[in-house]
Amino acid sequence: MVNCAMLKCSHRPEAVMTELLKANFCLQPSGDSPTRRSTFDALIAGCIPVFFRRDSAYEQYTWHLPSDPETYSVFIAEERMVNSRKALKIEDVLSSYSQEKIRKMREKIVEIMPSLLYMNFAEKDGGEIFPRDAFDLSIEGMLRKVMSSRFWNRL
Repeated sequence: MVNCAMLKCSHRPEAVMTELLKANFCLQPSGDSPTRRSTFDALIAGCIPVFFRRDSAYEQYTWHLPSDPETYSVFIAEERMVNSRKALKIEDVLSSYSQEKIRKMREKIVEIMPSLLYMNFAEKDGGEIFPRDAFDLSIEGMLRKVMSSRFWNRL
């Protein structure tokens, strides 16, 4: 666990990132809103995010994340942990993942990393073709949304 009281995380993001780089799983509780910057920090560090609500990432970042969330993340419904006679323990769920499954999930995370980052195309050389980055995906998603809207169809 990252203890931000001891690390003063708000002013030292490198301390948090160091811990994320060492971890297999990173818990992503919803907090003030269902979405969290921490989700992207975890993914960029290669840490498998553990979500407790479907609206946290699966429904919010459909342009940037694969449609098959079990390939890169773990989902534990929050009501299964608190409102149940047979409440799940997070440790039990996560320890059930084999090293092979963790390796495959991390490979998927590495595969999707370009869609989470913004690239500096000024440094491109030799006509290399880069994968679409977060900006490309956001613009494409907005254009699809506008083109499929009822307003656009009336013009």
